[in-house]
Amino acid sequence: MTDAHDRILENIRWQAVLCGQLGSPLAKAVLESVAENYASGGGARDILAAWPGDPFADNLTTRLLGGLHRLALDGQAPALAALYPSCGGQWSGEFLEDPVRTTLRDNTGFLSSYITLPPQTNEVRRSAALHGGFLAAAAQTGLPLALREIGASAGLNLMWDQFRYANAAYSWKVTGSDVWIETEWSGGLPDVDAPVQIADRAGCDISPLDVINLEDRRRLESYVWPDQAERLERLRSAIGIAKKLRPRLDTADAEDWLRGELGRRTAGLCTVIFHSIFWQYIPKDKQAALRQLIEDAGSASDGRTPLAWLRLEPDEVTDFPDIRLTIWPGGEERVLGTAHFHGAWVKWAA
Repeated sequence: MTDAHDRILENIRWQAVLCGQLGSPLAKAVLESVAENYASGGGARDILAAWPGDPFADNLTTRLLGGLHRLALDGQAPALAALYPSCGGQWSGEFLEDPVRTTLRDNTGFLSSYITLPPQTNEVRRSAALHGGFLAAAAQTGLPLALREIGASAGLNLMWDQFRYANAAYSWKVTGSDVWIETEWSGGLPDVDAPVQIADRAGCDISPLDVINLEDRRRLESYVWPDQAERLERLRSAIGIAKKLRPRLDTADAEDWLRGELGRRTAGLCTVIFHSIFWQYIPKDKQAALRQLIEDAGSASDGRTPLAWLRLEPDEVTDFPDIRLTIWPGGEERVLGTAHFHGAWVKWAA
């Protein structure tokens, strides 16, 4: 195989291991079969081999895994649906080579198109990691928060204050919420007594999803691994809240949108720019431009218009993400902790 083929196969095998480490033995087994299929020149090769970018940076295998799940959810891949708990199926650990090969072979066109879509995981439990950063911004500034999310997908984490949080270290409850954020917690405590008031919430995405639209809801569901029923139920409950709150979501480039939002800040509010597992999907020059835009706005901030930048992002795509917070005036960057990609655990360092 060429170097490009080797890189794609390496990505498939790495993602299979990661799925197993992150609690999805079924997704791991699916990808192990995809890897064998790709190496032998099967349908996976037809779908993935011409990928123009870096498969790790672009999360190529996550795209394919989502496409396979989408086919099963839509009833278009009965061989997989019979094994996917998310579709009412049951898997008892059997080898998946035959159903995976059949699905790849029969749906080459659909899957080739689906992988061109950026993953829209919009993982709700990432709020477990972001939660402490929002509390820190509220505690330090003493002001209501204006939330501004870039790479917001369907905007589910814009509603973090509507969720109930529970772990061994602390609880933070919103009466009547259907969304429980349970996570394994270690380290210190965030500012759980900080008074929190959300003044408004808005986000942008280059292709935001509308929770009112069934097609968009199904796309969100497709990126949940098929044997993780708790994640799927949490996603659907958060969608229910989003249907009621309807946070503003704009179709826009992050830099252009943020420049406009920063130019319209309201005195007496702390504007919180935040994002999670978004940074790796934008080019390096865009990263640099966004950072400069945020830092320039921060430097111009004062006590009446404080600015916070909260992010859950890995330094490298294969690392677990850090939770980082910068608040202006001041501008000191703090590493608040490290978290699981889906928020299953948080190691709080603050």
